[in-house]
Amino acid sequence: MNIFVLVFGLLFAVVASQDFRFLTWNTGGSRWNEVKELLSDYEVLGIQEAGRLPTVFGHLQPIVARFWTVGLFNGDIVLTPFDSGVTAYMFLHNNVRYYMYYYDRIVEDPQTQQQNKDTRKQNLAIISRQEAQDVYVIPPHSSDWLRLDVNRPIIGINYSGSIVFTTHTDPNRATNEIDATIAFVARFMTTPNQVQKLWILMGDFNALPESIHLPQVPQQYFINSVYPLDVTRPNRSLRGGTVIDYAICGGPIYATFRADTIIGGSSDHFPVAIQMYVEQPIRPPQLPQQLATMAPRVLLPPLPRSLATNRQRIRYY
Repeated sequence: MNIFVLVFGLLFAVVASQDFRFLTWNTGGSRWNEVKELLSDYEVLGIQEAGRLPTVFGHLQPIVARFWTVGLFNGDIVLTPFDSGVTAYMFLHNNVRYYMYYYDRIVEDPQTQQQNKDTRKQNLAIISRQEAQDVYVIPPHSSDWLRLDVNRPIIGINYSGSIVFTTHTDPNRATNEIDATIAFVARFMTTPNQVQKLWILMGDFNALPESIHLPQVPQQYFINSVYPLDVTRPNRSLRGGTVIDYAICGGPIYATFRADTIIGGSSDHFPVAIQMYVEQPIRPPQLPQQLATMAPRVLLPPLPRSLATNRQRIRYY
């Protein structure tokens, strides 16, 4: 089963349309053979708990990418050149080029200076059919070393004029940072250089769609959740489960979204396919006068205090 989200504007004259297919999947470690079978069906794949770098694609050729870290400075969104655990690669599969942007969480315990022997739960990847002009990295909300097991950044790439992000938020409901994550991404996407772009944040949110709180956005723009009706994390023993893998989408108002659960795979999560149908206007929507010189205001809630003060090791999924 699936759910549709339709957003449209009467002021736009439509002259063309495009259909994009994305996929998000928490693979629970290295399941690259299964990912390989999905490549030809999607433009962009967001992988959580990606495990180690794949070997099934043959040679991974390192490529140069323009990385940016997205942060706050005196309340304003700023971009700075970024160089950390995110690396870019190109590989061939069935004579088609694919580009992978891979985050390898190098975790060290500051008390022992020993590297965590298993970082598969932190690693993320985005695989795209297009080489990204820009790669955006939003650092984890917490730098507390006791939360190393759940500290994950958000990775985003520019794909055909839209920005596609992948995320994996805290499985502990009391400290889940999804509302702050959505608000930060929405605020970044209303800065002057991004405001005319559609965007999608997809991943394992570890929260039910009805429990999230979406920020306010300017009237000419939208923000909404798109999620399947079938479970994405099954409880195999009870024959039930929950929907915690889905997407948040936003931007100018000329797109239709649809989400479907793909039943199968050996992970404890099912893949989720997300279709984005874009209607291209003759001209982009005109910003109000006050928005032409400054970024639209998006309400960004403060981080939960528990994110900075929690002193328990959190079990991850």
